[in-house]
Amino acid sequence: MYWQEQTTGASWRSLDGWPCRIWSDLDLNLSIGEFVQLTIRPFCNTDLQAVCEIWNRHHAAESKLIAVQPARMELYVQAKTYFDPSHLLIAWRDREPIGLIHLTAIPQVSLQAADDQQLGVAAMCVVPDAQSCLIAQQLLNAAEAMATRAGFERIVFRPALPYCSFYLGLGIADSLAGTMSHEQQVCQWLSAAGFQSQLPTTLWELELPTFRAPSDRTQMVVRRKTFVERQLQEPELPWWQACVLGHTEVQAFHLTDRIEKRELQEAIVWSIASALTNQAEQVAWLWPPSLDESSPTSKAEATPADQVLFLLAETFRQLIAEQIDVVRTVTPSESQKLASIYSRLGFKSVGSGMVYVKSI
Repeated sequence: MYWQEQTTGASWRSLDGWPCRIWSDLDLNLSIGEFVQLTIRPFCNTDLQAVCEIWNRHHAAESKLIAVQPARMELYVQAKTYFDPSHLLIAWRDREPIGLIHLTAIPQVSLQAADDQQLGVAAMCVVPDAQSCLIAQQLLNAAEAMATRAGFERIVFRPALPYCSFYLGLGIADSLAGTMSHEQQVCQWLSAAGFQSQLPTTLWELELPTFRAPSDRTQMVVRRKTFVERQLQEPELPWWQACVLGHTEVQAFHLTDRIEKRELQEAIVWSIASALTNQAEQVAWLWPPSLDESSPTSKAEATPADQVLFLLAETFRQLIAEQIDVVRTVTPSESQKLASIYSRLGFKSVGSGMVYVKSI
């Protein structure tokens, strides 16, 4: 069964019954050591502070991350129309919140329907202490039990952009690049639970104050034959994008042929109001442009890659005028064409990640 799309005719597309899978309530009482009782149960409306406490203690070693308060967490997660409290499991030891794991559906490649074979883990956090490994093991076991009961074949741990659905802008690598290489303890938990590495990712960052648009003969040809314009209305997105980016301000930029008036390329960027991020720098994120990585190198005067390069350069010029400080994005490490474009634009690789998968 797929999630149902309701087209309203506006730029926002609402969903009815997302996610479609309804799981029975989970309430586990487990012994993880002598005289230590662990309870895992679904999220309740009174648990938001506990979720923030677990999240902040788990990420305490990340000096660049700012502690998340309930209002901000709710904006990024619980306020989303497709949030289901039964999919966010919280582990308690006595009355202390000590861990969480958040399950989520994953879209198909088309971003038009849910993948009924794969279940995602949007986040897993454990409070650091001597029993962290045991707590992580029990949370992963609970997730696997729910996935098996619902008929999924694989669990994908922290899907990377564009398949992630919660926490965009929160956490390590803004929760966009899978599990980062320096998260060694998380990698150990996943390995012990039978997860295998599947997709390496690269996190890219561009400092806009020092941005200089690339210029050569090919870029001059693209400029002469096309123009870039920002869409004034909120863009009409596939339902997955529209819902995932619902807490953000989305902009679309189009590269159009001057003669044929035909759209050639599109760039989607999103940002979050600085008052909601509690960060000094203003960040914009770039949705991965559509570019065929398998097509052979063309001898045409200007290739699609040249067009994307020009479009992004002009997009960043406009973001500078809007006082955006940083642009971030994620690519699979195998995306050589996008990596080449980002390098020419001045992006720096600031981290490497991995998406882990377990067949069940």
